[in-house]
Amino acid sequence: MALPSFPSSPFIKWLSRLALVCFILPAMPIEAVAKDRSEGVKLYYNQQYKKAAPFLMKEAKKGNAKAQVCLGMMYQEGLGLKQNYMLARRWYEKSAKKNRADAQTFLGMLYSQGLGVAKDFEKAKYWFDKAAGQGFAPAQTLVGLMYAKGVGTAKSMSQAEKWLRLAAKQGEPDAQTYLGLLYLDGTELPQDVGEAARLLKEAAVKGDPNAQSALGMMYFSGKGVDQDMNESEKWLEKGGHCR
Repeated sequence: MALPSFPSSPFIKWLSRLALVCFILPAMPIEAVAKDRSEGVKLYYNQQYKKAAPFLMKEAKKGNAKAQVCLGMMYQEGLGLKQNYMLARRWYEKSAKKNRADAQTFLGMLYSQGLGVAKDFEKAKYWFDKAAGQGFAPAQTLVGLMYAKGVGTAKSMSQAEKWLRLAAKQGEPDAQTYLGLLYLDGTELPQDVGEAARLLKEAAVKGDPNAQSALGMMYFSGKGVDQDMNESEKWLEKGGHCR
């Protein structure tokens, strides 16, 4: 079994992956939905988007921040409403100004991708910072990536490590994977193969394909873990390298 190549992951690739994470964040445990008295929000979380729309609009106009972020998501993704990025931005912004971390993150994603607004990484980081400061793990990951790549801010690996570690501690797989790869590589952060193995194992178990592939290569080479060809093949196959 030949050792496969593992390409580096540019910022935009990781941003796209995190966008997918962010887009499913409005999902809530059933018990949490039951406690919410807002009819529109209940319908939204039950994926009855067309029925939810008029209720959410009424609640959002009254200043309900949760309804505003749900409405923004519906406009962004075309869920029960015609897709409209400008309206998505408008509702995210109203909710973000009420300090909802998810709305701040979604608003930052619009700026980072130029959806309904001019692409502006500095504004994206402004909103990610707001959410990250509240302990919102996806936003912490995004802030870490922006510092690591010098996007929207001056490059700072110490800041990148700080924010990625905070997100990784909360179990954010993208942060665990990216930080694990940085520790494994040892170019931009001091090499720590033991910590790399720990982080990549945690992310790999959660299904992150980059972590699975990297972990498979670690088992192949015996770097940071005991060499084990069976484990190597298992994780490389899960990561898509041995099909």
